[in-house]
Amino acid sequence: MSLITENVIEKFCIELLEKQGYQYIHAPDIAPDGERPERSSYEDVLLNPRLIDAIARINPTIPHEAQQQAIKEIGRIHLPELSDHQLSWWFIRLRPQRALITARP
Repeated sequence: MSLITENVIEKFCIELLEKQGYQYIHAPDIAPDGERPERSSYEDVLLNPRLIDAIARINPTIPHEAQQQAIKEIGRIHLPELSDHQLSWWFIRLRPQRALITARP
């Protein structure tokens, strides 16, 4: 019987997400000093260019101002009382509900 290690779980999760259409990118590749930097600091949690593109792609019919508001709201999420694990599950559960941003056409 083999042990279930963090590495085994990580590989399983990556494969599961890839099967759902997500793209896996090795973190050091997009690090500030990586081959294709997508953040200016290791403290940058959100990949803003990807977030901006995704919001525009997912919500093409809402006004630009509402898209910008959604980006600000996502950037404000701060739940210090949750552990990293709990926060990850909270954000995954939030994703299907979409951001609740009111926009007038």
